[in-house]
Amino acid sequence: VKKGGANCEIENSRAIGTGAKNSYFEVACKGGSGYIVQTTAPMNIGGEVAVNSCLLYEDGGNVSCKLTNRQTQLQVVDTLNTAAAAAGTTCAIKDKRYVLSTKADNYFEVACDDGKGYIYQQTSATGAFARAIPCAQAGFVGGGCTMTDAVAAQTEQAGFYSKLAGKAGFTCDVEKYGMLPTNDPKKEIVELKCKGSDVGGIAVFTATDGKVYDCLTAEMNGYRCSFTKKDTQYARLTKDLVGFNKASCQVSDARIIGSTDTEGFVEVACSDGLPGWVLGYPIGVAKPAAKEFLSCAQAKGIGGGCKLPTNKPKA
Repeated sequence: VKKGGANCEIENSRAIGTGAKNSYFEVACKGGSGYIVQTTAPMNIGGEVAVNSCLLYEDGGNVSCKLTNRQTQLQVVDTLNTAAAAAGTTCAIKDKRYVLSTKADNYFEVACDDGKGYIYQQTSATGAFARAIPCAQAGFVGGGCTMTDAVAAQTEQAGFYSKLAGKAGFTCDVEKYGMLPTNDPKKEIVELKCKGSDVGGIAVFTATDGKVYDCLTAEMNGYRCSFTKKDTQYARLTKDLVGFNKASCQVSDARIIGSTDTEGFVEVACSDGLPGWVLGYPIGVAKPAAKEFLSCAQAKGIGGGCKLPTNKPKA
């Protein structure tokens, strides 16, 4: 069981059956959880092992759990709820359900008496509470919450992000947002789509600070916009070229070609078909001004150099 990545102090077990290549066992764990364990047949401790939560299997199926019932298995949610409260998220649970499992984590939804809802993330290997994801931000987990009004929650959250973006100096009436993965529980990374505007960005919010990158500089900083089209950034790049006395270049294409620890580089093509340029921007700055201007010949050592069609050397 441990080899399969599950945390289980086994209280009971039974053999389910053996097929041509695999054997199946059920284990019941202290605390109410249970698992179906799949091993090679004949069983070999050196062989592959798959361990899946009993909650994945319907009662009465060819493979199902009998040593513990679904209600008992969901008692783990009460333990997670206590841990969530200690971490600052309180919920008087009205209803709960299992959502899904990945190799690293299990996910459970809770609906609260106050109308709010969350998805609790549990680390599979230790059984520990990882985080509480508000339903407004949980669309990436199995389609999100189903026991609370996620649309209302998302509308409320969009307004909240509009205010946070404004405080960070990025005016945006948030119409749509999407959560990006982060390993830092104290940080939210959110893509924002602004209502009535082609502009969008990637916001990085903490409890005390906020920063919003436009979709051009976001990519230099390791993020990528999916709601905003690339060509909406061309006017900004054209304006930046004016600062280097290159007003004749109306940007018609662009791509990030590389970065260092302090600077990111953008190749641009001009609509007149003449050779384009490379602009350098500081990393980690929300509204960076271009600080460097290079020809494609000068930039040939950066990320393989210019590759847009009109910027390639003529044969």
